[in-house]
Amino acid sequence: MKAASMKGQSQPHMDNHALKERLSRPRTSFAPGTRIRMNVVPMVLCLAIPFCMFLFCSGIFSFGLPYQRPGLSTVLVILAVLMCVASVMVAIWARKNEPEPTWFAYLALMVCLGCLLGCLSGSWIYVNFLRPFKQIHDLKELNHVDVAKERGQNLMDAGIIHFAESNHIEGHMAWHFKHRSLYCVAPLVAQGPPSTLSYDFWAVGKDCCALSSSDFRCGQWNAQGATGAIRVMDSEDLAFYRLAVQQAETLYDISATHPVFVYWSEDPSAQVKSWKAQAFHHFAINSLGFLCLCTIGLCWAVWAFAWLGRTHKHHTMDHHGMMGMMGGHVPGLSHWGSPHMPGMHGLGMHGGHGGWLGLGAHAGGPESPRAYGAL
Repeated sequence: MKAASMKGQSQPHMDNHALKERLSRPRTSFAPGTRIRMNVVPMVLCLAIPFCMFLFCSGIFSFGLPYQRPGLSTVLVILAVLMCVASVMVAIWARKNEPEPTWFAYLALMVCLGCLLGCLSGSWIYVNFLRPFKQIHDLKELNHVDVAKERGQNLMDAGIIHFAESNHIEGHMAWHFKHRSLYCVAPLVAQGPPSTLSYDFWAVGKDCCALSSSDFRCGQWNAQGATGAIRVMDSEDLAFYRLAVQQAETLYDISATHPVFVYWSEDPSAQVKSWKAQAFHHFAINSLGFLCLCTIGLCWAVWAFAWLGRTHKHHTMDHHGMMGMMGGHVPGLSHWGSPHMPGMHGLGMHGGHGGWLGLGAHAGGPESPRAYGAL
């Protein structure tokens, strides 16, 4: 009986000793009340890898690879998508198997965002600047073309045309075709009707003419001494310009056997070269914008990491949960009872929510390796 009594008296001391040992163990940096020491290496990688993904995807289109090597550009885009899928799979694996929060989910999110925005940005640059530049660059540049004597079928391989000084836009014979945008056309003439009896050269533009009268104000229509033009290459626009010419033929009783559509320009060669410069300019601006986006996202992620489990609610719940388990007092551990002391916060007897990128797992302190979901 005496031995049993001594055993019963020593049991609380053993429990208190075990509890004190648990409270004195090293705690995860993500436990409430613990100061986080961020690892700089994954932070730099989370900034550099998505930015490189954006540069890679945007560069595929922004430097004209689909025009020169369409098969290779498709393979590279597929490779980028596979890298995004791999990053997502790694993030899922880390969330299931890593007890500590990690950067994998944030990295996967930013890599996918970099791939998507890079492809969208590069495609816009390619369609609006690089493809038109390369299409015109691959065609001929012709000088001293007289619309009164030349036929359109003889200039089907011309990209930039410099007309004779006497050639000009005849605004009084302009017309249009309406389909969402207003497709405007006006013939190029010399001093009189062409000797070929066919008006084959037409200046064009969108939303730059009147609906009810012959009025043409497209491109550099009023530039003094302008005789240059850039060939229209967009197939969709060409179809609507042809319809506008057909209406002009009927309205003015003229003929256009092989119409060639051009944008009127004072210096067409310089304008075409500027498209390439604009493509690089937009590539640089968009890249800088995405780098700023990555930097802002990283700062937000670091801030979110720093507040994992660090709310007054968590601290209060841990303190009262511990005191309830210990019956309000543990001999030799009275200094743990203050809610301002960090010792109480490592046990985590009550659940909490991380609240960032799926960090909604219930907190269980260092004794529960699944306390916080992996990022």
